[in-house]
Amino acid sequence: MQNTAQNKTGWYLSTWFIISLIILNILDFVTTFIAVGHMGVGEANPLLAYLMETTGTIWVILWYKIATVGGFLAIPYMFIRKFWERCQHRDMQWALGVLNLFYLVVVVSNTYNIIVLLR
Repeated sequence: MQNTAQNKTGWYLSTWFIISLIILNILDFVTTFIAVGHMGVGEANPLLAYLMETTGTIWVILWYKIATVGGFLAIPYMFIRKFWERCQHRDMQWALGVLNLFYLVVVVSNTYNIIVLLR
């Protein structure tokens, strides 16, 4: 009985991490778009900076975010049964948690920079 409860808890935790990862990516897009497009801040991600320079548009940020979030979702869902089984493992939950923390730091940093530039 305890194993079933642990599996359910692991599934809920992993689902929450995946949903928050999507939300944080949306917030990252919005804050980056505002900072780069309207305030003249440079992009810190070298790949994204290169794509913006090559294409000449900041809308490449949206396509980049769609690709990364799509990668977070599409690849695991191709193997959905194994993915959800692995999501119940503590290592996967830690990995998703660290990824969320990374994006949270980026969003907070972008927001802070926007606030400072507005003053």
